[in-house]
Amino acid sequence: MKIITREEAKLQGLVRYYTGIRCAKGHTSERYTSQGMCIECNKKGHNIYRTTDKGKAAIRRTTHKYLYGLSPTDFDDMLKAQQGQCAICRKPFDQHDRNRQPDVDHCHDTGEVRGLLCWKCNTGIGKFHHDVTILENAIKYLNIFK
Repeated sequence: MKIITREEAKLQGLVRYYTGIRCAKGHTSERYTSQGMCIECNKKGHNIYRTTDKGKAAIRRTTHKYLYGLSPTDFDDMLKAQQGQCAICRKPFDQHDRNRQPDVDHCHDTGEVRGLLCWKCNTGIGKFHHDVTILENAIKYLNIFK
C-alpha cells in the first residue's frame, strides 16, 4: 500500500488513504479522507452504535425509506392511523421487543405498502404466500375445531 498524507488524498479525490502510522487504538489500517478516522475504529464504532436504541431506529428509518419509499413522517402517520397497533392482531407495538416492533407490510408483486404489522403477523401471512384463498381455508379449518 502506498503511504500518502490526508491532504494529498483529498487533492487526488480519494475516499481512503494509508499513512503507515498506527491510530490511537493501534490499528494500521487505511483511514477515511473525510474525517481522518481509522477504518477499523470506524467499523467498531458503527457496530456499537447499531446495537443502541438510537442506532436501531436510524437503521429502520433508512430501511423504510430505501425499501418502501416511506419518510419518517409517512411511517409515523401510518403508526398513528393504526393507533400504535398491528393491523391484524391489534396488539400494541413495542419498540423494545423484536416480535412487537412494527414491520412494513407490502405487496411483493407491486411493492405497494399495505400497513404496519407485528413480526408474527407479517411472517404469518408470508407463510401463507399472501394468498387470500389459503388464509380463508385456514380459517375454515380452525373453525372446525372451535
